[in-house]
Formats: sequence, structure tokens, C-alpha cells
Amino acid sequence: MIKKDSLFELIQSFSATEKRHFKVFATSKDKNYTQLYNTYNNCVYNNDSKVLDNLPKNYNIKNIAVEKNYLYNLLLNSLNDYHKNSSVDFIIDSLNKQIEILIQKGLHNQALNLINKAKKKAKEAQIENSLIRTFELEQEVYNKTQDYKKLLNSIDQTRELINTISNQYAYKELAFEMNYKEIQFRDTNKEIHFSQLQTIMKNKLMLNEDLALSYKAKMFLYQTKAMYYGIVNDEVLSIFYFERMIRLMESAPLLIKQNPIDYILVFANIAMGKINIKKYEELLSDISAIENSPEKFKIKNNQVFNANLFYFTQPYLLEIYTALNKKEDVLSTIKTIEEISETYKPFVIKTALLNTAKSIAISSFYLGDFKKSLKYMNQIFDDPLGKYSRGHIFNMILHYELGNEQLLGSLVSSTKRLLTQQNRLSKAEEIMIDFFSKIIKSRDNISVKFLFTDYLKNVKALLDDEDAYNSLRYFDVIKWMESKIEHLSAIRQ
Repeated sequence: MIKKDSLFELIQSFSATEKRHFKVFATSKDKNYTQLYNTYNNCVYNNDSKVLDNLPKNYNIKNIAVEKNYLYNLLLNSLNDYHKNSSVDFIIDSLNKQIEILIQKGLHNQALNLINKAKKKAKEAQIENSLIRTFELEQEVYNKTQDYKKLLNSIDQTRELINTISNQYAYKELAFEMNYKEIQFRDTNKEIHFSQLQTIMKNKLMLNEDLALSYKAKMFLYQTKAMYYGIVNDEVLSIFYFERMIRLMESAPLLIKQNPIDYILVFANIAMGKINIKKYEELLSDISAIENSPEKFKIKNNQVFNANLFYFTQPYLLEIYTALNKKEDVLSTIKTIEEISETYKPFVIKTALLNTAKSIAISSFYLGDFKKSLKYMNQIFDDPLGKYSRGHIFNMILHYELGNEQLLGSLVSSTKRLLTQQNRLSKAEEIMIDFFSKIIKSRDNISVKFLFTDYLKNVKALLDDEDAYNSLRYFDVIKWMESKIEHLSAIRQ
């Protein structure tokens, strides 16, 4: 396996405007570094030897490891300079440095003016933990001016701030513990697992929202509750708490402007929930609103945000159009995704790509394009994360529709083996594996119809089973079986 080159990865992560800034930022530097940067920037391979092979012949190689390290740090400094006014954290950090200089020069009143400015900005941006150093500098000013009354008041405010931050971290710990427990669910006894989730939910911090002392504490509180209700399949309450997160974020528009990806990710959870409970028209309105968020919140136009906005809206639009049987819209949306996806892929998390592949696979299936559907399902199962997919039933259905009887036989066996090893073989998958084991041996329409009719009853009986529900909602198995029975009945007539 080829080791990834850090310099290559850093340069490839730069946006077009960041690259333009670097070229200006680095104009006074050695020409060698500009040539080295250009070579890495123009190379398509994340392979050190291939990059170095493309260096200009007049490149003066002294110590390439040292030069790469220098360029790497130069790029980071350029990013720091470019983004110095892009977030309140950066601004407060810069103000603190200016305050230190003013204190060293004995310009205490000027230092206090900047301290008040930093406090105001931090309050607007709900970033209390950035102010610890500011309060320390304030106390240094009051100590040097011997204003001990104000110094003691500043210490009291700092103690209150520390208490608020401590409260925030207590809620943060609960949120990430819930997240960790959700991941552990794959390998944990169900009864023990839900007992652990209940322990988190019974924590006094979760029982009283008034105990959340800050914006971030409230966000972690709502996040924990939303995740919990998502895990126990209470979609309505899960959506409720994710929507509370969205409303809270919208009450602090500066935060959305600075961290727009977080806003998109919370929306994605709402979208998944509304897809599951079939709130399609409502979600269409939500998607329209989220697509207008750049203008509403003055979000800076960049590829990372655009990519996430694209990947966390288009797949849901595709699922809505499929559910509403809007075939033209389905075809148009698939075409849009396929045309643009390569441009945006590097800027989104893997789960977004896999979710998009799932949406295209299922939409293509309903269009009757089984080959395209299989192409995208293979993308899911070829990925390491794909082994945890709930799409195994759908994959078997897809191969059945393609007439891959011989392959279906081995797929049934391998699926059962894999899910058993992972301790994830639900009743739904057991029934469908048994169904396909028998149906590939049936040679006439009468016996096939009998199997479909018999197993449809078994599948319907599982709708109240929690584990089975998670497998069945990936793809509407009942609707598929009913359509097959209807088709077989028409053939018989």
C-alpha cells in the first residue's frame, strides 16, 4: 500500500481562492518552493516518487525532505493568513495577541478596549471557551493598574465562565457516549445495549433542559435525545429534537455562516427521518429552504459547502420523486447527480456517497434499470463500510430480477454467513433468505406465486419487529412482493 503524501493531500484540499492567495503570499519566497508547489498542484497521483519525477529539470534539489517540510508549513501559514478573519475564534485569538502587545507597552486603556471587543464578539458567536485567555489578560491589566475590585470581579466572571464550559463538556460527553453506544450496537446484546442507553437518558442533565447553561450545551442535549429516539425507531421524536437543533442554530445566524456544514448535517438527519415516515411534501419544502440558506445566512461560496449541500439534498429529492412516482424527475435527478458527483466527491464524508449510491440503486430499480441499480449496489458492498449496510435483502431481490439464478444461490449462502458472523441476522433476512433458497428451485408460475403469497404473510407479520423493521424499510419488500403476485395473477388469467 502506497503511503499517502501529506503535502500532496494538503495542496489538493486547497480551494481555488486559497490557491490564489498562496501564490500572492509566497511571491517573496525562493523560486524553488514555487516550482515544488506547482508540481504537486498539477500532479494527479498521491505518490511521492511520481510527483518528484515531474519536477522541472532546472529544479535545484538540495534536501527534498527539508524543502517539502518548509513548503508544508508555508502553506499552513498562508491558510492562517487567508482565514484570519473567517471565524470569531481566529479573530479573538488575534485580538488576544494584540492585547498582549498593548499590555507590554503599558497601553492599558487600549488593551481594555480590545478586551471588551473580544467579549462582545465571543458572546455573539456563542464561543465562551475562547475567552479564558481574554479574562487572564484583563486580570493582568487590573493587577498592573492596581484596580483590585475590578480584578476580583473579573476572577468571578472567569469562574462563572469555567462553570459554563464545564457544563458544556458534561453535555458533550453524554452526546458522544450516545454516539459511541449507537456504533457498539452492532456487537452488543440488545437488552444490555438499551439498558446502557437508558442510563444516559436518565442522567439529571438530560431530564432538565434548564440545566443546559449555554448554546453548545443545549445543542449537545438535543443531539443526544435525537440520536436516542433514532436508535429506538421513534422517528417523530427524533425529528422533533433535530428540528430543535436547527431552530437553535438559526437563532445564531453568525454560527451558521461560520460553520455551514454543521447546519447541513443536522438537516440531513431531519431529511432521513421524514423519508422514513413518508413526509414527502413537507420535506420538499424543507429542501427548498435549505437550498436557499447560502443567501439567507450569507454563507461563503466554496466547494466544500456546495458539495455537502448537493449530497445532502439531491439523494433525498431522488427518494421523494421515486416514492411519488415522478419518473421524469427521477431521471433528471439521477442525471444531475452523475454529472456533478465526481467534482464534489472529495469534499464529503463516505456515508454521504454511500447514501447517494443507495438512492440511485433503488430509484433505478423502480425505473426497471436493474443493471444500473446493481452497479450502485456493488459500489456500496465494495466499500468497507458497506458490510454494515441494511441492503442485503434488496441485493437478493435485484439479482432475482436480473435472472441471476446461479449467482443468487451463492449470494443467499454468503449473505447468511456474513450476517451470522456479524450477529446481525434479523428475522426479516432469515425469512427472505429462506424465500430465495426455495424460489430459485421453483420452475412454474403456480409454485412461484404460492411462495410469494405465503412469504408475503410472513413478511407482513414482522412489521412490529424492531430489528426486522430496520431491514425492511431499506426497500419496500411488501410492495415488491404484492406487485409480483399481481403480475403472476395476470399471467395466469
